[in-house]
Amino acid sequence: MGCYPPRPVDGLPPATPTQDPAPDDGGRLSLRRLARAWPRAIVTAWLATVVVLLSRLIGDPGVEISGDPDVLLPAEHQAPQDEPLLLLTARQEALDPEQGGAGELQAAASAVAERLGERRASMGPRAVELTAWLDAHAFYLLPVGAHEAVAERLTDTAMAEAVDALKARLSSPLFGVSGEDPRRDPLRLQELAREHAGRMTHLGDDEDMAAELTAAGDLLALDGRSLLIQLRSDEAPSALRAELEPALQELPVDATLVGPGPRRERVRETLRARAPSLLTVGLAGLVLVLSLALRAIRPVLAIVLALLSTLAGLLVLGPPLDPHGLPVLVLLLGFGCDGALHLTRISPRGWPAAAVLGTALLPLTFSPYPAWQGWALLWLAGVAAVVVLLRLAVPAGLVLMRFEPSPARRGFRLRPLRPLAVAMAMGALTAGAWAVPRIAFLPIDRTPLTVGDDDAAARVRESFFDPRLIATTRSEGGSPAEALEHASEHARALATLVPKDATRVDSPGRLVLPAPELRSRQRSLLELKLPERMEALRELLATRGFRPDAFGEFLRGAGDLEDLPTPQAALDGPLGDWIRGYLSDDGHSLVTRVHLTNDDAIIPAVEVGGTTLVLHGPVVAARRDRQGFADWLGIYMAGQLWLGALVIWLATRRLATALACSVAAFTAQTAVLALMVPLGLPLGPALLPALLLLGAAAMIAGARACGSVTRGERFHAAAVLLSALCQAAAGATLLVSGEPLWSTIGMVVAIGSLLAAGAGLFVAPGMMRLLGGGPRPTPSAEAPRAAETPATAETPATAETPATAETPATAETPAPRTPQDEP
Repeated sequence: MGCYPPRPVDGLPPATPTQDPAPDDGGRLSLRRLARAWPRAIVTAWLATVVVLLSRLIGDPGVEISGDPDVLLPAEHQAPQDEPLLLLTARQEALDPEQGGAGELQAAASAVAERLGERRASMGPRAVELTAWLDAHAFYLLPVGAHEAVAERLTDTAMAEAVDALKARLSSPLFGVSGEDPRRDPLRLQELAREHAGRMTHLGDDEDMAAELTAAGDLLALDGRSLLIQLRSDEAPSALRAELEPALQELPVDATLVGPGPRRERVRETLRARAPSLLTVGLAGLVLVLSLALRAIRPVLAIVLALLSTLAGLLVLGPPLDPHGLPVLVLLLGFGCDGALHLTRISPRGWPAAAVLGTALLPLTFSPYPAWQGWALLWLAGVAAVVVLLRLAVPAGLVLMRFEPSPARRGFRLRPLRPLAVAMAMGALTAGAWAVPRIAFLPIDRTPLTVGDDDAAARVRESFFDPRLIATTRSEGGSPAEALEHASEHARALATLVPKDATRVDSPGRLVLPAPELRSRQRSLLELKLPERMEALRELLATRGFRPDAFGEFLRGAGDLEDLPTPQAALDGPLGDWIRGYLSDDGHSLVTRVHLTNDDAIIPAVEVGGTTLVLHGPVVAARRDRQGFADWLGIYMAGQLWLGALVIWLATRRLATALACSVAAFTAQTAVLALMVPLGLPLGPALLPALLLLGAAAMIAGARACGSVTRGERFHAAAVLLSALCQAAAGATLLVSGEPLWSTIGMVVAIGSLLAAGAGLFVAPGMMRLLGGGPRPTPSAEAPRAAETPATAETPATAETPATAETPATAETPAPRTPQDEP
């Protein structure tokens, strides 16, 4: 079936169809010939596929939305989703001037514990159980280095001063409100124990903690306005809130879930509400740009339908939608329009442009970011689908609609300027090198979203601790006791990070001792002769008028060195329930949490027995990524430039052209980096696809410009400008979205697409000429004839004059194309 001529316009003679500038494909596989040979079958299959995809999108299950803002984090460093925090906040009317809302908050915590049962986990041991354990093992929990201080307190003089001070405190009228229980520690030895053990864990109201541990094992803010409860549940946050609402509705307390799970749920709802409008605005912007360029409604509708088909396919077959994947879909709409340029007859149907664009994200396959690893191949599949539809299905549809695209207007002679190309490239390279260390960094664990943070999360950081700074490690063992013993060794090694690199180490292992350490401390304690010193204390108490039996618990515990704080004793004792909250389901590993300081320094390696402890967590991944991001950014960009240059060299067999396009791409990328500093835009893993796509856009523009110079043809700037405007339209869509992450990507793409077009037009041809590339020589028989062509052949054709009206023998007649000449 052939093409029909365009319908005549009233008052004008009918236009004569022009010949497609693409070469005759001969016996090669040609999408153009297939579209003209089987238009009805192709369009029918296309529409059937669209109907199937739309039915899947509109029906059940529809588009799967994960809403996970941490998809760039490696799986082993992602925060657990089944450990949300429940923040209870007392309302203003329930606040007491002295205690805040402590009473109401603890009543609400009891109601939560009753409702959730085992799904509520203690953030620390109960105060009574902890005190009993510390009293019974106070001396063992002290490091050997502290035994000298203990010996000083056990001298006759020191004990006499301590007992006299105790007698003075007891006679004070304020003693009754102090809360002190001298019977448990008349010599105040617990101060030493808490100094070395308590400050490292959630063990109470310590000086370096902003909260105190309640009797039930929750954390209560010092101002009494909020209380934090640890939960263990894989239920949806909405289900947990619905379950807790009846238990708290009678209390003047507000309950809010905090953590990765609740944040993911909020982001999911935002994506579900905003994704359709964002994609619709993106398509509307492309319709506007294409309508102004093509000035015909039928090809525009066909192109939009092709883009919608690809979009529906990726939504159905691709990964669940997340905040990082949605901008990539919008960019695919804008960058994919490059495949429609052949409809204006200003760009050939060659494969290199599609190959450069499709392979742009392949270097990210080797990155540590799971989301970009998947999108590296999905982007290639999406570009392939768009190109096939735009070069097969859309022409077939236009054949059925009896539409013949109008010929391109005459272009202009592109004159490469080598000094300008060198100046632009060197200027951009210098500015980029200056900018990289000055650009604000966007870490992978701090995805900026409007729903990414709230008052509850800020309250947790201010009144309790920052969950974003927690790193974890696991201690393995053949049994719970063995795992706890290894955790004890690991916790003491990790304690060396405090206070420079960490604020505390949260682990039950801090309260027990491994067998070698127990033996060492027992030998040191035997030298203190504790039984004799406790007998001396008993006599001293009696002489000062005290009843020694009142202090019997302390005297027996301090003098008994046979009651050892072993892991098995801790598991069998009252602390067992709390410790099991740190164990895995099979009991073969125990988690230790390290609260890191709020800086960007790399965590020093901690070794135990020749093995380096491996810390996991978003903060660990973010710090490592930040340290090496600049180097890896150069590797990703170099990989993209190498792939693009390889494609162009395979297409043209001209090394100068391939290198010139690479220089143009690198110029565009470094210019974008330089502009990000004054614009205040951050740089991080989230912007990697945008930078690589801008490099691909500059390479494609440069290949088209170099191709026109090589073949001695007129250059149609509309090919580059239309492609850049479609890319800028996608960037503008993200820019006006209102989301900080999307707006940043949109600004980079909107500006970078114009810079890429400029680099392709002004840098690539000049660099090609500088590297020795130039026009392809014409046959000797045609050279004299071309030299005798009168200057009038340069007269531009009017908008109504078809390109075929040119005299074939003029100097404007392009040299015959070969397949390698099609960029």
